[in-house]
Amino acid sequence: TRYECDIVALSILAVCPWAGDPAGRERIESSTSITDARVQRWLTLTSNHDTTLYRHSQHVGELTAVFAATLGYSPYDQRRLVQAALLHDIGKTYISLRLLTKPEGLSAKEVQEMRLHPENGYTALVTEGGHDKHMLEVVRHHHERLNGSGYPDGLGGTELSDAVRMVTICDIYAAMTETRPYRVPLSPQDALSLMKSMGEQVDQKLVDAFTKADVCNSSAVKRRDIARCFA
Repeated sequence: TRYECDIVALSILAVCPWAGDPAGRERIESSTSITDARVQRWLTLTSNHDTTLYRHSQHVGELTAVFAATLGYSPYDQRRLVQAALLHDIGKTYISLRLLTKPEGLSAKEVQEMRLHPENGYTALVTEGGHDKHMLEVVRHHHERLNGSGYPDGLGGTELSDAVRMVTICDIYAAMTETRPYRVPLSPQDALSLMKSMGEQVDQKLVDAFTKADVCNSSAVKRRDIARCFA
């Protein structure tokens, strides 16, 4: 797949309240005029490895774009967060397609293999170089939990940045509401209810903000503006 436009610029233009204003568009477009070829290369690799994984990455990026704009993040910070969200699962490109698409439950050994994907993605980005702190943190720590029960490093509380907390919520919601080989999707309402029941595992203040902002029903997400750029 060849990308002809800046996916992150498009996602921000889709959610900024002044995106329809020519001057506003010019400000954003000038700040995102140079396409990040590294992000696009990773997305191409993701698409070639597993289209379901690719669509999930798009979904998380879309949710994050809307959520960050709703919370008042600057266009620059929105861009960084969306880039991190789009690449959060690149470590799964090192996991076999057989395992990623297995319809039955995973064995203990397979679970351990699957849980390597945050470290795999982090190592790949560090080796490549040039990725900022937020990107690396999100890729490595999006399966950590605030109470320390997550992986790979068992971090918790203040050890987890706002960027990680935000993308984690978007990732959990997206995963719950998408069709997977091993289960049917939850409704948005059921997913939000389950996220509330996770208690101290996730930042409940951000879950409340995600719910009150009605991020999942945003017209920007429904239009799938990021996905449209991949055509």
